[in-house]
Amino acid sequence: IAEDGFREREITMFSHVGTHIDAPAHVLASGKTLDQFPIAKYAGSCCVVNLARLKSKVIDLDFLIGFHCIIEKHDFVLLMSNWSQKWSTEAYYQDYPVLHSEAAEWLTGFPNIKGIGVDASSIDGIESKNLENHKILLEKDIIIVENLNKLDTLPVKEFSFSCFPLKHTEADGSPVRAVAYVS
Repeated sequence: IAEDGFREREITMFSHVGTHIDAPAHVLASGKTLDQFPIAKYAGSCCVVNLARLKSKVIDLDFLIGFHCIIEKHDFVLLMSNWSQKWSTEAYYQDYPVLHSEAAEWLTGFPNIKGIGVDASSIDGIESKNLENHKILLEKDIIIVENLNKLDTLPVKEFSFSCFPLKHTEADGSPVRAVAYVS
């Protein structure tokens, strides 16, 4: 500031760093990029599905069906495992809860769903080579929000949510500032 009269920092990053969203173009050759969606795609009503009662690391259809009545009312569904508490450790990238492909397919049946979010590094297991859940959701233009945190501070009831991407063309993904608006 003393020399130039202002401060400016250089930022260099990949499109899938930190809390970010995945566009269909992330895994689908002919998939849409983020700039091809209207801005309204990135905001709407939201609910949290608490995975605390989950008995395994697989989020299967039998478990999710119990949340049908709440999911059908919302634009976004955030799957809360509290895995984000392992952030900055090697354990964060290992053995986190993952949707079964049948459960991912079931979620695509809700016509209002804009996005699914997780508080882990991916919607697919770290060992996944074909990224099946990514493909199932993204083929239906359902965006994926990954690396969310502090979901345990949100109410289970309805609230508004936004995850606006950085504005750039041909975006296969983008860091976001995910925000819950709780009244």
